[in-house]
Amino acid sequence: MLKRETPHQAIITFDIDIRALNIDGDVDASRLSDERLSKYNIGRKAEISISGVSEADCIKNVKTRLEKLNE
Repeated sequence: MLKRETPHQAIITFDIDIRALNIDGDVDASRLSDERLSKYNIGRKAEISISGVSEADCIKNVKTRLEKLNE
Protein backbone atom coordinates (compact mmCIF):
# COMPACT_ATOMS: atom_id res chain seq x y z
CA MET A 1 0.00 0.00 0.00
CA LEU A 2 1.30 3.43 -0.93
CA LYS A 3 1.82 6.01 1.80
CA ARG A 4 -0.73 8.38 0.21
CA GLU A 5 -3.36 5.62 0.50
CA THR A 6 -2.94 5.27 4.28
CA PRO A 7 -4.86 7.38 6.83
CA HIS A 8 -3.57 10.93 7.24
CA GLN A 9 -4.04 13.63 9.86
CA ALA A 10 -3.69 17.40 9.47
CA ILE A 11 -2.96 19.64 12.43
CA ILE A 12 -3.89 23.27 11.88
CA THR A 13 -2.80 25.96 14.30
CA PHE A 14 -4.35 29.40 14.61
CA ASP A 15 -3.24 32.64 16.22
CA ILE A 16 -6.22 34.45 17.74
CA ASP A 17 -6.03 38.22 17.59
CA ILE A 18 -9.26 40.07 18.44
CA ARG A 19 -9.46 43.81 17.87
CA ALA A 20 -12.24 46.38 17.96
CA LEU A 21 -13.55 47.91 14.76
CA ASN A 22 -13.43 51.69 14.66
CA ILE A 23 -16.35 53.78 13.43
CA ASP A 24 -14.61 54.29 10.07
CA GLY A 25 -14.28 50.51 9.63
CA ASP A 26 -10.56 50.35 10.36
CA VAL A 27 -9.27 47.78 12.81
CA ASP A 28 -8.10 49.22 16.14
CA ALA A 29 -4.35 49.12 16.81
CA SER A 30 -4.67 47.39 20.19
CA ARG A 31 -5.79 43.81 20.62
CA LEU A 32 -7.69 42.20 23.47
CA SER A 33 -5.38 41.35 26.34
CA ASP A 34 -4.74 37.82 27.57
CA GLU A 35 -6.69 38.74 30.70
CA ARG A 36 -9.76 39.80 28.69
CA LEU A 37 -9.55 36.66 26.55
CA SER A 38 -9.35 34.47 29.64
CA LYS A 39 -12.68 35.90 30.82
CA TYR A 40 -14.18 34.12 27.81
CA ASN A 41 -12.14 30.94 28.39
CA ILE A 42 -10.08 31.43 25.25
CA GLY A 43 -6.38 31.90 24.65
CA ARG A 44 -4.20 33.33 21.91
CA LYS A 45 -3.66 29.99 20.15
CA ALA A 46 -5.97 27.26 18.88
CA GLU A 47 -5.38 23.94 17.19
CA ILE A 48 -7.67 21.62 15.29
CA SER A 49 -7.01 18.15 14.01
CA ILE A 50 -8.59 16.81 10.83
CA SER A 51 -8.14 13.29 9.55
CA GLY A 52 -8.96 11.31 6.46
CA VAL A 53 -8.76 7.73 5.25
CA SER A 54 -6.13 8.76 2.68
CA GLU A 55 -3.97 11.74 1.74
CA ALA A 56 -6.57 13.00 -0.75
CA ASP A 57 -9.44 12.51 1.70
CA CYS A 58 -7.57 14.37 4.43
CA ILE A 59 -6.88 17.31 2.12
CA LYS A 60 -10.52 17.35 0.99
CA ASN A 61 -11.64 17.39 4.63
CA VAL A 62 -9.25 20.25 5.43
CA LYS A 63 -10.56 22.30 2.51
CA THR A 64 -14.18 21.66 3.53
CA ARG A 65 -13.50 22.64 7.15
CA LEU A 66 -11.66 25.84 6.14
CA GLU A 67 -14.50 26.81 3.79
CA LYS A 68 -16.97 26.40 6.68
CA LEU A 69 -14.88 28.79 8.79
CA ASN A 70 -15.45 31.51 6.18
CA GLU A 71 -19.26 31.15 6.09
